[in-house]
Amino acid sequence: MIELKKLLITIGVGILMLFSSMGLNATEYHSLGDESVKRSSTNLDLILTGEGVIGLVNDDVTQPVNKFLIKDSVMDSEGNTYVVGNLRDAGIVLDEQPRVNLNDDIERNAERSSPVIAKMNSNGAWIWMYYPVPEKGDVCYGESFLEINDSYAYANSISLSVDESRISFVGEFSGCYDFGSSNLIYNSDPVLNGYIATVNTSTGNLDWVLSIQHEDADASFGGIYLTSVSHSDTLSNSNVYIAGSVQSLTIDPENSAAGDIDLVRGDDSGDAYFAVVSGVGELLFQADSCSGNNLQNATSGNSCNGAGTERGVSIDVYDDSVMIGVEVDSGESSVRIFNSNPVTNPPNKINPLAWGIDALTYDALSTNALDLNGESNKDEEILDAIVVDGQLTYMVKQSMSEGASLPLTIVNVDKGTTDKIFTAGSQPKFIPRGFVHGSTMGTHILGSWTSVSPITLSWTNSTGSSGSINLVQGDFLIDLNDYSNPATLSLPFNPLSSYTISNDYGSQSSIFGANAQGSHIIGNVYSHDTDGDGIWDSFDSNAFTPGDQDLDSDSILDVNDNCPNHWNLRQVDFDDDGVGDACDNDADNDGVTNNVPIDFLGNDNCPFENSTGLDLDGDGCIDPQNNTAQDSDNDGVLDSVDNCVGDNSQDSDNDGIPNACDAYPQDWDNDGVVDSNDKCQGFDDGNDTDDDGIPLGCDDHPNDTDNDGIINLNDNCIFVSNSDQTNLDGDAQGDACDGDIDGDGVSNLVPLNVENTSNLDKCPYSFVSNSSDLNSNGCADDEEAEDCPICVNSNDDNTSSEDDSAPLIDPDDVTTVAVVGGGGVVGGGLLALLGTKVRRAMSFVGIDDGLEALKHLPQRKKKDQGSDHYFRKGVTRQEEMSLSANKDLDDYIEDGK
Repeated sequence: MIELKKLLITIGVGILMLFSSMGLNATEYHSLGDESVKRSSTNLDLILTGEGVIGLVNDDVTQPVNKFLIKDSVMDSEGNTYVVGNLRDAGIVLDEQPRVNLNDDIERNAERSSPVIAKMNSNGAWIWMYYPVPEKGDVCYGESFLEINDSYAYANSISLSVDESRISFVGEFSGCYDFGSSNLIYNSDPVLNGYIATVNTSTGNLDWVLSIQHEDADASFGGIYLTSVSHSDTLSNSNVYIAGSVQSLTIDPENSAAGDIDLVRGDDSGDAYFAVVSGVGELLFQADSCSGNNLQNATSGNSCNGAGTERGVSIDVYDDSVMIGVEVDSGESSVRIFNSNPVTNPPNKINPLAWGIDALTYDALSTNALDLNGESNKDEEILDAIVVDGQLTYMVKQSMSEGASLPLTIVNVDKGTTDKIFTAGSQPKFIPRGFVHGSTMGTHILGSWTSVSPITLSWTNSTGSSGSINLVQGDFLIDLNDYSNPATLSLPFNPLSSYTISNDYGSQSSIFGANAQGSHIIGNVYSHDTDGDGIWDSFDSNAFTPGDQDLDSDSILDVNDNCPNHWNLRQVDFDDDGVGDACDNDADNDGVTNNVPIDFLGNDNCPFENSTGLDLDGDGCIDPQNNTAQDSDNDGVLDSVDNCVGDNSQDSDNDGIPNACDAYPQDWDNDGVVDSNDKCQGFDDGNDTDDDGIPLGCDDHPNDTDNDGIINLNDNCIFVSNSDQTNLDGDAQGDACDGDIDGDGVSNLVPLNVENTSNLDKCPYSFVSNSSDLNSNGCADDEEAEDCPICVNSNDDNTSSEDDSAPLIDPDDVTTVAVVGGGGVVGGGLLALLGTKVRRAMSFVGIDDGLEALKHLPQRKKKDQGSDHYFRKGVTRQEEMSLSANKDLDDYIEDGK
């Protein structure tokens, strides 16, 4: 999955919109498909298959879209999109996720931003939302005097691990931030430090966070800016790679958990920064583009490239190589980055370069930096990059500081080719958006032409070929292998908003942007339709054949099809007249017509018997006195051409095999399962590789027996659905199927039922040593085992009640409850309802679904009036929770309250 960094520029159009400008960062490996196959670019279409909405509100009033600036997104192989952005002065609402406002709700300045990360599935439904929380300084450091307004942060880039289990995002922050699970980062100076955080893709829970900190005392100028992130492309390497810049500050490896690693020091204009972080959040390596000022006795003011600016803007990892995109702004005529040889530079213009590093040794791949500006003397910037079939391709555009995005340069680093799209004069209404890629459709440039007047652009490539591109107002896709034939799209986005693009590298892409009216942000999932016939590539048997060239969609081009309007893959033609039997009204060419399709009910009673000259009664059959040919079954088909010597007038399952000779006459796909019982038409029901009862052809989760989205190879409970993979004791079995969840040697039932007398461990989520559990009930001897009876709602009819003693959630409606206890993030214990399905609401309710009362349940519950108060509402719940709580363990109780 290529990941795109967006440079978001606000412009005035009644409301502030997000102007288009995209960058890049991470890389995955995927196939371009068969480029030898000629695709019809003009027929290419994107079919809307899912739509998510990002709502921004304050006091029920819709807020402008610029209050949530989407910076990046990435898509996994199942069509889930992970999006990261910066929220300020608004509450964000994503479907049923609880509303989040990190300004008004916590009395923080409206202009302060904070990152928000969210997961949307292929249908456009939001699955989870994660956000670090800004805090007052004393939450991170007891002696701090920082106020909550001193805490703010930005996220710039997001990356998906190669196994799709983790996402990492990077940015910068100041003040104090709580990332959850007691993970705090702190920066007391009025300059920005960098950070990288990693989140579990299934649960949206934090794995770890690392602050990239400066060591300068009383720093008041400069910053550490992390702008791009990419995971390793191999399972054997869990490292994460970062690009950014460091300005007028020194990064101390010890403060960044680096160990014995050289420090780096940025000059006052800024140096490009590169770092490698392990899969568990330890800094392994760092370097900057100007090493001359990194000596211990050097000062931050020492600079390179004539006091020019160098900033890392992209990073791509592929084939054990790392390619860093660096933009240099210097008054010098030649520049160096990372000790490279000199590179020709247009003075006082932004010059994009690329620098290669070995992903394992961190050594330079060459002494030469790659010049991406195509000998331009204008400001140029890296817009996007993509790796396909082991080849890295950059999209470089002219900066809008020059008044227009053209020329657009396409540089394939590994092939050494450079293509250009350009036009005479300035054309500010041409807006390139980024790359869209699919395994069938190949790689395309997504762009927009915002003028009502058509435009003709020109292109050239490295082979010397050239041509023109005709565009009309709207969005379009330009094939990198066929520039002259763009496909016109109808996308519902405001042309003045930014587009954030991600691809699953199969047959889906997602695009985020403001809607046409600019009132809210939408995230659309599109399925690719390469031939434009309305059939998604993933379901199209001939995705390269447009519908107007194969009207019956039988994969036979109309020019070669003997029945172009009737599906007939076999192309059977009994009388060899060039018209297939599927559409021939005289299949035997005897002058007596048959029905189409042939049903033996037309004028010709013998549609496959040529009766010319031997049919006095005109029924299409050879009269008995003239018939010397054998028709043993009297079905009107001569034995010599009868595919079933027996009654072939009946074919109940329309599989082309007459009932008399069909081993499975009621089974269209002949897999041995009659159609009425067939679970997967068109596929063998007996082919169930993961034994989950779903045939392979219809299994959304192949090789995943419990269909929880985790393949068997990586699943810690192969036969029990547990997408969160929770594993308290860290053994080979997840809690959902572990006969000893806490690993204390006292067994529990699977599935867990603490009320069953056969369940030996009465405290299955609390590890207790043998010396503290003499009665072997799994609980510490001074701890009273919980009865935890299932409460019963007095409202049997499930009608609403105003009685505060009535349960907030009817426990009878809760079908899956996992009770987790023990010390945790809230100081005491944490009892959570995980994956709780509420039948009545037909939705899933989890920790983040607003059940705030549940996340603070005590580790030890005293004997009281029953356990059902956890499900009750209002004052009743608060009173009973207080009665059952231990103030020494539970963070929701304060002394004197």
